[in-house]
Amino acid sequence: RKIHPATLYHGNNAAVLPHALAYLVVHDARGMSALAASLDTDPAGLPARIAVLGNPVPIGSLGADADLIPAALDAMLARRELSFAPGPPTREDLAAIVDAAW
Repeated sequence: RKIHPATLYHGNNAAVLPHALAYLVVHDARGMSALAASLDTDPAGLPARIAVLGNPVPIGSLGADADLIPAALDAMLARRELSFAPGPPTREDLAAIVDAAW
């Protein structure tokens, strides 16, 4: 598997985090109100606040290969931790998060 050196975890995480938090806020995940309050915002404003703090760049601009998205979605869906998220998220939910971060 070829990974572009610029697609380090921190860049991917910064790009995905605001969109993942938006999913969690919409699905009323526990802890979002406390997290939002700690960042001087409300839950609805949390994704935007995180984006300001993280200053993310789109994943696509980091040299990521869009052809690997289906395999990445498969890997995400296989993770046991996903079952702890509200919903839990479907493949379509995860694809929307990745697309928004792209």
